[in-house]
Amino acid sequence: MVKAATGADFSTGKYLTPAGHHITNYKRPSRHMAAGNLAYNGYDLPGVPWIIYITESGIAFHGTYWHNDFGKARSHGCINLPSKASKWLYRWTLPSVPYTEQSTYNVSGTHVDISK
Repeated sequence: MVKAATGADFSTGKYLTPAGHHITNYKRPSRHMAAGNLAYNGYDLPGVPWIIYITESGIAFHGTYWHNDFGKARSHGCINLPSKASKWLYRWTLPSVPYTEQSTYNVSGTHVDISK
């Protein structure tokens, strides 16, 4: 069993991971993720690995190198996983990313149910 860090309720706002039925229809092996003011719970993370998006707003499963606090709510809505687990999930879910591409999008993918 692998623990994840999910969305949290911060003093600057609620960033909860959306419960419900989702589809993994967009994937990238790596991405620079940044948002907000770094002094007020913002983030600037180059090279976030093994990203599997589940919402149009950017909520995703992805690898995490900046903390080791899995099993607690502490993200901005994403599902933070140890990078090794995220790589496994990336390779297991659909759609497959061709080796010659940096991303893929397909309306169909692997179905994911997230509960509260």
